[in-house]
Amino acid sequence: YPHGCVEQVTSSVFPQLFLSQLLELSSDDRQKTTGNIQVGIEKLQRYQNSDGGFAYWPGQASSNDWGSCYVSHFLLEADREGYLVPGNMKKNCLDYLRKQAADFTATRHDPCAEYTQAYRLFVLAKAGEAQISAMNRLRAEKGLDNQTRWMLAGAYALAGMNEAAYPLIDFRNRKPDPSFASCY
Repeated sequence: YPHGCVEQVTSSVFPQLFLSQLLELSSDDRQKTTGNIQVGIEKLQRYQNSDGGFAYWPGQASSNDWGSCYVSHFLLEADREGYLVPGNMKKNCLDYLRKQAADFTATRHDPCAEYTQAYRLFVLAKAGEAQISAMNRLRAEKGLDNQTRWMLAGAYALAGMNEAAYPLIDFRNRKPDPSFASCY
């Protein structure tokens, strides 16, 4: 990844968390993978802003909502896999996600913003910090696309609320919304 935006840095290490579950890795490969992941975590610290979110490029003052969700998701998984994630880095990004989740208002049908909110809620639920009121507000929105509905269903399922998750899933329609590709 030659450009080094927050998505590329995260994407370069996120899959490596699970390589040993998919492949038989040599000792050297395990050591390289571990080093890559730890370097990725350290590099991502340079993208974190004072509000706890992550900028798209290092040094940018504003945090990127989707990028912040993606990095936070990676950090949670890295922590679960036993990698050293600085406590303040994790705490600050979860604080940022909680604030963004609480402040989110769907003023018009915007599938990109709605999906980002669903992803944010999914990550918070994965962290054991489900934001039920924000989840309920998003669920009440009319016309949510399939990707948003499935992601929100995942948040409810992680929160142990399957009775709220299942109605969001349309098992007959698993096709992605074509307009969604323009979001990310």
